[in-house]
Amino acid sequence: GLELAYLFARLDTLVEQGLYAPSDSDYDVEAVMGGAWAAFATDGAPAPGLPWPAYDATDPYQELGESLTAGTGWRAEYCDFWEGLLGG
Repeated sequence: GLELAYLFARLDTLVEQGLYAPSDSDYDVEAVMGGAWAAFATDGAPAPGLPWPAYDATDPYQELGESLTAGTGWRAEYCDFWEGLLGG
């Protein structure tokens, strides 16, 4: 549930309650995450020129961190294990 504090720009509330001590990077992630969600809701993409990757065999993913990045195969060995086990 901590991601909700980032999404709704409420990290300061967690600080006030003594629940979490965010770093400067946390505030960067908060800004990127909120902006990405708003852009996705408005335009269907998390940022201009960075479309949300459609799923395919390369296991694409969108990473929300201090910046937005896209990649493929994140934790592929774990996903492959479960796909094999579940017949996916």
